[in-house]
Amino acid sequence: MSDAQTNTVVMDPLDYLDTTRYNGGWIKHVTGLDKTKRNGYSILGQFMRHGKDLYIVGGLYLDCGIGGSRRRHRKHYTLFRVVAADKIEILATVGDAPDWAINLWPAIEEALASEPADNPLAVFTTEELMAELKRRGAL
Repeated sequence: MSDAQTNTVVMDPLDYLDTTRYNGGWIKHVTGLDKTKRNGYSILGQFMRHGKDLYIVGGLYLDCGIGGSRRRHRKHYTLFRVVAADKIEILATVGDAPDWAINLWPAIEEALASEPADNPLAVFTTEELMAELKRRGAL
């Protein structure tokens, strides 16, 4: 099921990720970075609900699967983009390490830079916009 106006889909990414929820886990919609922090709090965004939720097509998400034993948890992080209602693209994976978030920064920066802009004028160069304003007599 999808909503064509907002380009969102209802899905459960766990159907498409090779991850575990044996000891828990979470998914976050990644919207930016705060490099003043050196841990998971450096990755900005909202946490998603467990199970099926509304995901933005083209949106960037981070999954944390927690496996291992009950005493020795092992976390696995997967950065992915939702491509369609039944497809995701895995962009990066990292294991359980103290600097796991910092290791994801380059992939997050690249993915956020490649997201389509919300502004419909973003597809035009500054020169094209200035030329159009001059043509309309606004300058």
